[in-house]
Amino acid sequence: MNSSWEDKIKTQLAEEIHAVDFSKETQDRILNRVHGQIRKRRIGMKMNRKYTGVILAAALVVIGGITAIGAGKIAFTSGGHAVDEEVENLAELSEMAEEKLGGSVRIPENLAEGITFSSGVVNDTDAWDEEYQKLGSFPKAMAFYKDGNGKSYTLTISKPLEGIQEYAGIVTQTYQGMELSGKVDQYLFLPPDQKPSEEERQLEAEGKLFISYGSDEAEHETFTSVSWNEGSFVYLLSTFENAEVSEMMEWAKTVIDSGNE
Repeated sequence: MNSSWEDKIKTQLAEEIHAVDFSKETQDRILNRVHGQIRKRRIGMKMNRKYTGVILAAALVVIGGITAIGAGKIAFTSGGHAVDEEVENLAELSEMAEEKLGGSVRIPENLAEGITFSSGVVNDTDAWDEEYQKLGSFPKAMAFYKDGNGKSYTLTISKPLEGIQEYAGIVTQTYQGMELSGKVDQYLFLPPDQKPSEEERQLEAEGKLFISYGSDEAEHETFTSVSWNEGSFVYLLSTFENAEVSEMMEWAKTVIDSGNE
């Protein structure tokens, strides 16, 4: 990520923060935290412009969520990792995950035919209140899968703190006594100097579109996911690839069945 591109991202981020009318102290805390995350990722991995936009997307979700919850309650979460923290051995990842989360987890070798485990990471996710004060952390394991065409999928297993917002799906199905909840979210990535249309702003206001900045041209992305609870753990299967919720429901069942082998 070159410095001029990073400066554009920071400028756009600052504009979004100022528009929400936070106090100067709160603005500074948000900017310092997000800029720190950008620096970590610049050091840890080589990122193209599209995925620089993903960082900003996460930052803007943070900003939008701050005003929604009262004082002392969890308003948003944050987390990240560098590529060199990932492990490529599934048995090692499973052992790390079970030790960190404090219980048996389900991480299969394959989600479906041709979609195979490639690497994973175990770390913590931080929870923050609307004043950008850290309220605590909770453990999370992520397993990354790829198919023969390089398409990627992620299985996340977490043990969230009380107060984390429940996952709201639009498609539900019950399997092995667990309710699978699926949804599709729409993202719009724009160049730093391009403004969304009135229609796009309206969709964003209705929670039907997430807008971010950082691509060379306007790009629409679809984020498809399925989630379910098992005891104190929350499982989330997700992708930015072209996938149907019904298809990912079947993959979720593969994850659940993997614990019965």
